Amino acid sequence: MPVAALALACTITFLEAGGGLALGVLYVVGIHLFHWQQRFFVVGRSCGGWEFSAMLIVCLLITAWARRARPFF
Repeated sequence: MPVAALALACTITFLEAGGGLALGVLYVVGIHLFHWQQRFFVVGRSCGGWEFSAMLIVCLLITAWARRARPFF
């Protein structure tokens, strides 16, 4: 494999992993800043809660855990 292709593959892999981590941090910060006061549920009496964001974080963690054993290349 050429060195340039390997460098590009490493760069893309690390950017993608960093983007996933940044997305998780963004959801946690969003819950803390905007949704925590609205309580847990998104619909019903307390509209605007953090239920959906929590589900997205759990899905992100499950996907990361399921792919943990795969090699980068």
